[in-house]
Amino acid sequence: CSRGVDVEGGPRNDLASGDARPAEARSKTGTGLVARVGMTLMVSSLPLWLVLPVLPFLPISVRAKATVASMTVVLAELAFWGGAALAGPSAVRRLRSWWGKR
Repeated sequence: CSRGVDVEGGPRNDLASGDARPAEARSKTGTGLVARVGMTLMVSSLPLWLVLPVLPFLPISVRAKATVASMTVVLAELAFWGGAALAGPSAVRRLRSWWGKR
């Protein structure tokens, strides 16, 4: 792919707009698919935390409750912080502002 020509011989899409930067570099931070996946992970961590108050009332052994609680906390934290890393700082600020409004 040299000089703005793709394998088929036509112009490359990232150079057709007159901007010399690739399409990935032109996108705004926090607005792409990766940022949406990150936001979804962050929001999906909330239901995991809501499992914890119900856990003591389940008819399973104490050892199983401890295991499930530990795994739930780890998964919720991984989902939130992994999502924060994917979403970027601007998306994290936006999400925190939504939670802060009351």
